[in-house]
Amino acid sequence: MYRFPSNPARRKVWENRVSRKDWTPTVYSYLCEVHFDSSQFEQGRKDGKKKLKWDASPTLFRHRKAVKKCQRHLGRQQAEVTRDAVNHLASDFWEHSYADVSTQAQPLSIEDPDEFMIDPTSPELDVDQLSSPDFAAMMDRLSKKQKRVETLKAQLYKIKRQKGALQKQKTALEARISKLFRPDQLIALSQRSMRGTQWTSNTVKKSLQLRFACGASGYNLLLQNLHPIPSVRTLQRRMATISFCPGILDQVFTYLQLKVKELCEEERVCCLTLDEMSITPSVEFDPSSGQLLGDVTLPTHSGIATHALVFMLGGVTSRWKQTVAYYFTGNSTDGTVLKPILLEIIGKAHSIGLNVIAVTSDMGNVNRAMWRSFDVSARKHSTTASKTVHPVNSQKNLYFLPDVPHVIKNLKASLVNENVFILPESVVNTNHLSSCKVSVNAVKDLAEFQESCDLKLAPKLTSATLTPSHFEKMKVSNALNLFSNAVASGIWYLVKEEGRKVA
Repeated sequence: MYRFPSNPARRKVWENRVSRKDWTPTVYSYLCEVHFDSSQFEQGRKDGKKKLKWDASPTLFRHRKAVKKCQRHLGRQQAEVTRDAVNHLASDFWEHSYADVSTQAQPLSIEDPDEFMIDPTSPELDVDQLSSPDFAAMMDRLSKKQKRVETLKAQLYKIKRQKGALQKQKTALEARISKLFRPDQLIALSQRSMRGTQWTSNTVKKSLQLRFACGASGYNLLLQNLHPIPSVRTLQRRMATISFCPGILDQVFTYLQLKVKELCEEERVCCLTLDEMSITPSVEFDPSSGQLLGDVTLPTHSGIATHALVFMLGGVTSRWKQTVAYYFTGNSTDGTVLKPILLEIIGKAHSIGLNVIAVTSDMGNVNRAMWRSFDVSARKHSTTASKTVHPVNSQKNLYFLPDVPHVIKNLKASLVNENVFILPESVVNTNHLSSCKVSVNAVKDLAEFQESCDLKLAPKLTSATLTPSHFEKMKVSNALNLFSNAVASGIWYLVKEEGRKVA
């Protein structure tokens, strides 16, 4: 179907060809393609569309003979045909009683005409209209419209090329972003807020790696800069699902491996520490595991637990620590049972990339029994053996060390109780010491000297340091006050400036 021209002069040509009685076409009137012979259509179109030539005119009617085409160009007039307009005019263009029935109509198609023609031989058309000023002005406007159409076509072509280039950039950018962020992170970026985002397990593990590598301050800075990562509280809720039943914590090793990947070779060197603390004997129900807790869980032992034995890995060259196992113990414990537990922990630590070089504990009876199971001893009248062959790497040694805080507290307690230490001669010669005896007398002398002074040489050296109560003896800070640099400097001042003699 082809719509009648909107220009009055051109529409008059088509109306004269139709010559329908008591009928005037409007801008919503259409003419079927059966009224145009094959010469009126463009030939060889690549898009396969059936469009009229620029000078086409309807010629196939029963009541009229075909007329010659006019060579006078009138330009193109494009129009859009809407479904509503077609339904409105259905009663106007379905009748073809006056058409040439010998012409077989093609399947119905509605499209715009490209060009139309004016037949100056038509008796109904006033040829003088072609030379009127209004017609010349109309042709001038039509020429400008044609130029505008060509300009818009060029702009459209340019925009299409730009669209194609932008589409390629978008595809490349999405491929790069997908390497940096996971799908749930991309969804979080597309939302106004990341609150309520369903984070996958892989994203949580990746975020834990960032948390371990950046620390709390660095991770919070990433959150403030709107990086698509879970909040600290979300990580805590996910970590809360880890099973912490008594024994070796296998899931902790899984998450600890994420941190180990961010550590350099030196930072992977660590020490295994074990210590025991007193707990109130009681049996409680744990709703998370559905079990009763409070009994002894150490292998080959039974009864109500009175202590908790904790195993912890800590860095030697960097500051990090992590609990990896714990057991409930009673008042009496066989230290040899700890040996297989230590060996299993050292093996699991090695499997995730950690290098355990030492085991440290206090000097309790249970721990000394554990030392003896590794052929380690430190007795007064025997040769000290503080190392054994490493259970994972036979080319290295595994060292057993007393807990440094306990050693300092024991040394301080011995000195305060008027005990005297005798240093080996080799130590005296190496450090150019004036005596091999170590006592607390010089420290007491310093405390008495500065007692009446407003400005004290060792401000933290007090009577509580030299005569501690039961609870003061348990504080490591009080023991360190006795062996501080301030105390050493004060003793040096008494000897050099006050002429005191070192007893």
